[in-house]
Amino acid sequence: MTDTNEAKELTKFCRKFTVPLHARLLNAGIMLNYESPKRPVVNVFFIVPSACYVGNDSPFYMGIPRLKFPADAPSRSTLKLEEAFYVFIPADEWDERLARGMHAVDLSACPGGWTYQLVKRSMWVYTR
Repeated sequence: MTDTNEAKELTKFCRKFTVPLHARLLNAGIMLNYESPKRPVVNVFFIVPSACYVGNDSPFYMGIPRLKFPADAPSRSTLKLEEAFYVFIPADEWDERLARGMHAVDLSACPGGWTYQLVKRSMWVYTR
């Protein structure tokens, strides 16, 4: 379901649909009783009650990462960069690709949120 007012009308239907779908997937041995990083996440995206898309591209509920805004961050843009890390960099590569001491450039498109995110990871940040 998309996060829009029109799509929220499908919420009641989706809640009713979830229980039987979950039961059938468990009985078929497709789904586990618990989450496992070794098994894919299945997302069912309803556009109307009679039509949906099925995929496994996002581990986040409704495809939206729920990130906590740090109290000392200068802007919410810091969350956009953190979201990009989750979406574009596999978790097992974070230590290598977001390592302390690395160098980054912030071209000043945001009010310090990205610099904050990089400095928080102990990177050297050059600003323009």
